[in-house]
Amino acid sequence: MKSKITIRYFSPAVLLLLMSLSILIPVANAQTTFSGYFSGSDEDEIYSIAQTSNGDYILSGSTKSFGAGGSDILVIKLNGMGNILWKRTIGTTSDEYANEIVETEDGNYVLVAYQRPHPLIIKLDKAGNILWRRYYGLDHYSWGEDLFSVNATTDGGVITAGYTEEECGTSSYFGILIIKLESSGNITWRRLYCEEGYHAYAKSIIQTSDGGYILAGFHEVWFGGSATMLIMKLNSSGNIQWRRLFSSSGWNAAESIAATPDGGYIVTGTAYSDIEANDVIVIKLNSSGNILWRRTFGTINFDGANAVVNTNDGNYLVLGSIDPYVSDYVTDDAVMIKLNSSGGIVWRRAFGTNNHGESAYFGLTASDGNYVIAGGTTSFATGVPKGYVLKVNTNGIIPGCTYFTTPALTVAAPSLSASAPVFIGSAPVLIGGAPSFTVTAPAFTIGTICQ
Repeated sequence: MKSKITIRYFSPAVLLLLMSLSILIPVANAQTTFSGYFSGSDEDEIYSIAQTSNGDYILSGSTKSFGAGGSDILVIKLNGMGNILWKRTIGTTSDEYANEIVETEDGNYVLVAYQRPHPLIIKLDKAGNILWRRYYGLDHYSWGEDLFSVNATTDGGVITAGYTEEECGTSSYFGILIIKLESSGNITWRRLYCEEGYHAYAKSIIQTSDGGYILAGFHEVWFGGSATMLIMKLNSSGNIQWRRLFSSSGWNAAESIAATPDGGYIVTGTAYSDIEANDVIVIKLNSSGNILWRRTFGTINFDGANAVVNTNDGNYLVLGSIDPYVSDYVTDDAVMIKLNSSGGIVWRRAFGTNNHGESAYFGLTASDGNYVIAGGTTSFATGVPKGYVLKVNTNGIIPGCTYFTTPALTVAAPSLSASAPVFIGSAPVLIGGAPSFTVTAPAFTIGTICQ
């Protein structure tokens, strides 16, 4: 489980049937930590989590157990103790998948999702009702387009980023798609950046303190081959200020970026190390995009990172998955690695059961300084992927829970070469509409992870 986008897993235990919206997710150590997984008869997954301004949590994912049919968007609201306040499925008889959700300046929520053939952007109020919904895409057939990331902007709108297919030079390639929206869902501006002979994808975008934006993703040779980590700084209108490619041998991808208190950026993702292994990679950049330090963390098998967040003590928390099991390429553990400001390990934790698979897709530093993790597991529900949420303490554990271990990780400072892609920029013609959805309140079964 390396990527939030392509592989998602979710979790034994006694199942508690939800009889109302206020049933508590199984809680350990009362007010400090909690844990639980969401379960129906089929796949139910959580990909993203955000804390709201009043201390609650909003989660997004997808479900095949409930809704209108196929895979539907799943949104769950928890209070600060982990109790379910409400939950919704949003979908049609086709497949819909949610990627990321964020609270906006007005206290409502915007999520980005996908329904073939176009990306979806949906705004919900605090009670989970749809305020508006849009699909936006190119005005001609594309082999693929999606929006992976969304973040709130200080003007009350949102910034979104992903990819689409478009003519770029003499042929068609995947390029970075960025859409800036007003609070009402109307487009403020849009940009497409592509390079002939390459595909480019944005996986994470945030607003910066100067009112501009920075994104992280990857850039790969057409028809496969090597890929490089891509970082691109934009001004407030979406025009490029600087861009960087960071590469070693093989395949490298950035999955997440966060602004740091010193004015720089912290980036994480996955780095190829040899033919049978990938590692977690973390790069610290200054405000101009130059590397201050870089680290890889890995086991003997396939490892990768999905997210990085700042902690209240000036450090960083990296989230992803590792596979520490000899001769085993299918059993992952979720991993949390806390780093100091120089890239040294403060602590590291693996979460899993040794017999199935877990990954951490997203996380945050809660208002009380502890950490909340959303991810996937196949350990706790007969091997079917399920979404879970954990609130761990500042040491990365739930005291008394036996599913946390301290993994052995090999640490290195990889050699990286830097270059600048030659992007062609445009303001693509997008078509849009307001799709019709069926909305339900699913009756989840809640599973216990840690007592």
